[in-house]
Amino acid sequence: MSKTKIGIILVVFSFVPWLFIPFVPFLTFLSGSEKVSAAAALTIAAEVLFWGGALLAGKDAARAVRKYANPRNWKKRKTSIEDKMEGSGTSSDKSRSKGDAE
Repeated sequence: MSKTKIGIILVVFSFVPWLFIPFVPFLTFLSGSEKVSAAAALTIAAEVLFWGGALLAGKDAARAVRKYANPRNWKKRKTSIEDKMEGSGTSSDKSRSKGDAE
C-alpha cells in the first residue's frame, strides 16, 4: 500500500474520535477529571491522526479530504474533475448543461 493511501486512511479515521467525545460526559464509571482527560486524549488522537495522515498523503490529498468533509461544500456544484471521474457525457454535453443551468 502506498504512503498516499495510508495517509488518506489515517485522515478518514481521524474523524472517529470526534464521534466519541460527546459521549464522554455520560460515562458513569469515570470521575470528572478522568472525563476531561479522556476528552482531551480523544481530541489529541484525532489531531495526530489527521496531521500524520496529511503528511503521508500530501498537501493536495489532505486539502481535498478537508474540503469534502466541510458541510458548506456539500451542496455546491461538482467540479469538472468530479464530472470526468464519473464519466458523464462528452465535453460538448457538459458545456450545454452548464449553459442551461445559468
